[in-house]
Amino acid sequence: MSKTLQTPWYDKTIDALQLAGMSGSTQEAYARAVRKLIEHFGKDPRQITEDELQEYFLFRRNITKWSPSTLKIC
Repeated sequence: MSKTLQTPWYDKTIDALQLAGMSGSTQEAYARAVRKLIEHFGKDPRQITEDELQEYFLFRRNITKWSPSTLKIC
């Protein structure tokens, strides 16, 4: 899998998932979930609070209608 987004958070995410033995498709899905989170809040993921994460997951479940199984990978 290539590191195409060239951002520090992306590289760290992919490196950690590779070390955990995750497949390329799983790496992409998890990195995509982090990207969507960053886009939602417009800030570095390390600055996102626990309350904001709860708000985000409720938004995804209730507004964008993500299924419970989709939320588990986020």
